[in-house]
Amino acid sequence: MGKSLWMSAALFSDGASAVVLRKTDSPTGSAFYSRDSLAFGVEEGFSDPLIHYYGGGAWAPPGTEDCTHLSCFAMSGNKIKEYYMKGMTLNHQQLLKFKPDYLDSVRKLYTHQASPMLTNSFLNTLIKEHDMDDRKIGVNVVKYGNLVSCSTIKLLDDDLHAGVVASGDSVCISVVGAGPERGAFIIPVFQS
Repeated sequence: MGKSLWMSAALFSDGASAVVLRKTDSPTGSAFYSRDSLAFGVEEGFSDPLIHYYGGGAWAPPGTEDCTHLSCFAMSGNKIKEYYMKGMTLNHQQLLKFKPDYLDSVRKLYTHQASPMLTNSFLNTLIKEHDMDDRKIGVNVVKYGNLVSCSTIKLLDDDLHAGVVASGDSVCISVVGAGPERGAFIIPVFQS
């Protein structure tokens, strides 16, 4: 995995994000989550853990003894590409089963911003398949890089500040992770 060994800071931007969810008297959204290490749609799951050499993270933060070598990790690039495309496609199919018109009924669709190639490849397929307006989809991976989970929430935050998404609009967030895991939710957005 030597050719795939990365310093965490060279690949991912550091950041933190949060969304506050509010319970209502009646359900107004939908969510699902899947750990696909055992099953991947109709296919077997991944035997490859996708990430090798997890690094130290919070267990060995910068400045601690022996932290340098623990800052590195390696990802199985070919499996990540396969997983991203299949995982996002499975999310889309599951969303269609729940709400066949979800692409029309949500104001914006936000996806995991893994890399420009992966993100654009999936979104371009979706746009062609459903004859969508590309303004309905948020993309910021070229501008910010892979902010991991923060990038998706950053898209929503930017659209809220720009007035693209308003209180009462529904949005869809669909993501995959190298766990391997995937999930999506559709929720109405309310600003206080």
